[in-house]
Amino acid sequence: MFPDRVEKMILDGVQNPHDYYHAQANFEEWTDSDAEFSAFFAGCAASRDNCALATGNNKTAAELEQEVWDLLDTLKYHPLTARNYLLDYNTVKSYLVNQLYGSAGWPVAASVINLVLTRQLDTLADVLDATGQLNVTDPWAASALYQALAGIYCGDNQVRTEKFEDFLPAVKRLYDTSRILGDNAISVYSACQQWKIKPKETYTGDFNVKTKSPVLFIGNTFDGLTPLVSAKNVSSTFEGSALLTVNGYGHSSLAAPSACTIRTTSAYWTNGTLPEEGKVCESDFPLFSDANWVDPINEVYGNGTVTAKRDVPHLPGLRRSLAPLPLKW
Repeated sequence: MFPDRVEKMILDGVQNPHDYYHAQANFEEWTDSDAEFSAFFAGCAASRDNCALATGNNKTAAELEQEVWDLLDTLKYHPLTARNYLLDYNTVKSYLVNQLYGSAGWPVAASVINLVLTRQLDTLADVLDATGQLNVTDPWAASALYQALAGIYCGDNQVRTEKFEDFLPAVKRLYDTSRILGDNAISVYSACQQWKIKPKETYTGDFNVKTKSPVLFIGNTFDGLTPLVSAKNVSSTFEGSALLTVNGYGHSSLAAPSACTIRTTSAYWTNGTLPEEGKVCESDFPLFSDANWVDPINEVYGNGTVTAKRDVPHLPGLRRSLAPLPLKW
């Protein structure tokens, strides 16, 4: 691009570009996926009154997680229906993957999964109708999204594999990297290995960059989609850049409301101040609580600040906030 024109830039939720352009799959991307997935159950067990999966029982986090894995194994061969909703392995697994985007919706997700486990399927259908949590009624829309994403990624990626047996080690590596996300994007990765359409432009340069002004990178400790290690790796190739670590859960710092993050990024935008090496900002909310950006924004800037852009949406009739995001392939 034009690094000599960069005045200020924050890169948050960072993916390893070396994998993206030059590997058979994005192996590093799923480094922390299982850790964040397990944190869902650890948070649930630590806040039983706010988590339907743990309410009224003494199950450990490991036992709660195993119940969900057993459910997925069952749905592979014995899918369920909740009125017009098909609850098969792919649908429920994709729903769980979506929860890795942010912890704000975890209380509702726990309720949804609990309804599946306890086979309260009519109640589940009512919840899904009200929240739109499983939008699986339009397969053509899902297919269009898949094709669009495949077209972008396959055009960018520069690796091709002729024989299926030469791609199998990549599949095994993905499975070994993450149980929750290892099988998530194999269909796209395999399609790209046989991709025949050549884009007009493909980036063939490196990522050793000197920008006009230093770049600020941000990574979460529990980001199942763009792990902290990727932010560290990319930051190391941007001369003079700094890394802010957010001790929180979900995809990018926006998933982990924090007054510390606001102060740090505001200082950067205002006068170019970079955080000191090793700077860590804590999320202001424990898991399975009403996480939102209103409180930290008001803490930093005062009550009455316009917070709509970062406010976590609430749906009528539901006690817990939701943060629905599109499924990443």
